[in-house]
Amino acid sequence: MLQRGSAERVAFSVTKESYWGEEIAPIARNYIETSYGGDLASRLEFCETSGVSSTDQEAEALSACIQEHRWKTIALVTSNGHSRRAGLIWRQTLPKREPSIQLPVDRVADPGEMLKKLDALTHKQQ
Repeated sequence: MLQRGSAERVAFSVTKESYWGEEIAPIARNYIETSYGGDLASRLEFCETSGVSSTDQEAEALSACIQEHRWKTIALVTSNGHSRRAGLIWRQTLPKREPSIQLPVDRVADPGEMLKKLDALTHKQQ
């Protein structure tokens, strides 16, 4: 999405701290910058979702981040088996905070495929 220009920014849902008390966002940003370059890393946002244990809670936590950034269009990337339920939950949660947000849902075959797709979205062209 970043490479094709269909998205200006990509947001990742991350917990605030690791098991050892280290902040995740700086570690993730450093990894992306080292692996894919500074330009791509500068177009990432990390939304903290600590303490969530369900899709409902994650949608609520991320809705606050979406509203804070004033995004009007987001794409939800999730596994094929989870897409219908996640799409329903997100479509119920987002209008409570921002009714004008557009939400396409992108399905991928399984978690392994999702990781490959996310990698492709962020992979620096060579």
